[in-house]
Amino acid sequence: MRRHHEETGSTVAEKLLADWDAAAARFSKIIPTTYKAVLAAKDAAELAGLSEAETTEKMMEAATHG
Repeated sequence: MRRHHEETGSTVAEKLLADWDAAAARFSKIIPTTYKAVLAAKDAAELAGLSEAETTEKMMEAATHG
């Protein structure tokens, strides 16, 4: 945000940076549901101690089947 403000002179960025803690609390992380499922499958596979190939397989299953 700071770099954006420095490079563009954005007044919106300036206002956000002036009270960053309050501004940051209003942001939401948007993530596609399929990608979220892939990340969850990856985490579960790693926690289960699966190999890299098995982990990749679980991630691909999540990508195609949700």
